[in-house]
Amino acid sequence: MNKYTSQKIKSIIGQYATAYQAIEELQENSEAMPKGDQKAAAIGEYYAYRYCQRHYPKGSKVKFAEHSQKGWSLCVTEPGKTTTIQVKTVSGFSAKRKTNAITPKGWDQLFVVCLDKDFLPTGFWIFDKKQDFKDHIKSFTLTPPKYDKGAFMHGSDVFSGKSNDCNALRKSCGIPLIDSTSRYLRNLSKLGTDTTR
Repeated sequence: MNKYTSQKIKSIIGQYATAYQAIEELQENSEAMPKGDQKAAAIGEYYAYRYCQRHYPKGSKVKFAEHSQKGWSLCVTEPGKTTTIQVKTVSGFSAKRKTNAITPKGWDQLFVVCLDKDFLPTGFWIFDKKQDFKDHIKSFTLTPPKYDKGAFMHGSDVFSGKSNDCNALRKSCGIPLIDSTSRYLRNLSKLGTDTTR
């Protein structure tokens, strides 16, 4: 017997609508959540916003890009310096686990955020455009590393040896840290991607 009756399907759609509307309201009324239809991306940018608030010097101003701005997602202004950050989020529901195309111009740093199916961070990498891409990038996508069901997927070459600062991101957002003894973290550590920082 199919457990998804017409009534059950309508109930699930209603739950989704309620959650979607709640996020829309949050986006309209909070400076910490960007506007936009891509809710997983907005959640990733919210986490990035909180990270910047914690890790940049006190008094720095963090703001989201206007909707028409394609080169960067966040801008951090501190005395004498402005840093533009492009944020790319990969959700646990993404089958291909690829970022959207990364705009080659207009940013200084790239944040890649991975979320699990509860929309909590499980991966966070920071790239510097000049050091990591040597200014030779075109529009491209990245596939972050992943440990899943006993198999480790290495992801794009640019992640090799790059630190996964997931717990630093979680700490910035008041989310419990991932246990450093977990199988997920142990396997990432084998690649030199320390997730316990």
